[in-house]
Amino acid sequence: MSNKLPLSYSPFFLAMVSLLFIACNNEKINSGKKPTELQTTWHLKILNDKPVTAESANLCFISGSNKISGFTGCNRLTGSYFIEPGKVEISPAAATRISCPEEETIEKEFLATLVKSDSLTIESDSLKLYCDATMTAVFSK
Repeated sequence: MSNKLPLSYSPFFLAMVSLLFIACNNEKINSGKKPTELQTTWHLKILNDKPVTAESANLCFISGSNKISGFTGCNRLTGSYFIEPGKVEISPAAATRISCPEEETIEKEFLATLVKSDSLTIESDSLKLYCDATMTAVFSK
């Protein structure tokens, strides 16, 4: 009987497995959109299949701090986000409390859509948010 450790326990094997995990993790991070691609002002154009007429409604992803900021068409918003390839989580956004006529604002729907979003895509100058594979919002640069 040999005193050698089985291959699965050798330091070389463990080092190789560790390098494999590191390499896979780096590839996964780089395979999605770069955080700098998000870091711009995105203007809301479509919300839940309806065109948005509030030209000023927007969203900005601040990649260094994983924060979001924007404007609902009536109030400023702020929150945070977590992103990895194929997945996004946006925290409940806080908004200022300026009184706005209910019929003239998309604020509640916009904030609710942000929170329920679970993925996003960026194609050319367009950012799309999805919930359960259904597109819920479209933004442009």
